[in-house]
Amino acid sequence: MNNAYLKLSNINKSINGNQILSDISFSINRNEIVGLLGPNGAGKTTAFYIAAGLVFSEKGKVFIRDKDVSKDAMHIRARHGLVYLPQEASLFLDLTVEQNLMGMSELISGSSDYTNFVKEIIDDFSLNTILGLKGRMLSGGQRRKVEIARTMISQPSILLLDEPFAGIDPIAVEEIKELLVAISKKDMALLITDHNVRETLSLCDRALILNNGKIIAEGTQEELTQNSTVKESYFGEMFS
Repeated sequence: MNNAYLKLSNINKSINGNQILSDISFSINRNEIVGLLGPNGAGKTTAFYIAAGLVFSEKGKVFIRDKDVSKDAMHIRARHGLVYLPQEASLFLDLTVEQNLMGMSELISGSSDYTNFVKEIIDDFSLNTILGLKGRMLSGGQRRKVEIARTMISQPSILLLDEPFAGIDPIAVEEIKELLVAISKKDMALLITDHNVRETLSLCDRALILNNGKIIAEGTQEELTQNSTVKESYFGEMFS
């Protein structure tokens, strides 16, 4: 049985004649959290956007559970269970947390009534105490929790998170990490890219390191921090 929920195969991408990605291939399995990391200009953002359906490759394929979605835009991939959560604030700032959540629920179900599933999400994310707060009143950590909770209403199988730890204090980062681990165990696959290398590596089951448009290493935090090539090109003295 193939556990790969998301697979990129031999992805190539050039922009204005510059080769950004060269034969990139990787997959994310059920119940797995994978990090996509690398120095600035390595191609990780482009690879991430290709996975999400925001950018298309010139060569190569993207599969969601063995279905070829290479030419499908993001909203089409969403129908197959893939949800992309951008770094930028995506909540309606003048609506309450409850209204943000119920708006998504109504969009999906066509009903404005609370469902047991939405109630379960609110409980799982410990949002009861902030349901009446407007989006603009939330801290960075609270906002991110609500954004992730809102994505769960569509019951995705693949979640792509772009800089989930940006602008969040250390305590909130730990809370978000715990939530993501719990989410991944619900038959989901998570792909994360973030400049917070330590936190991302400590969360992920494995990570991919990109440099100059190619995957130069793949492995667990322990394996990557001992990799001399990764140290030289990316980590530097970070894990010395």
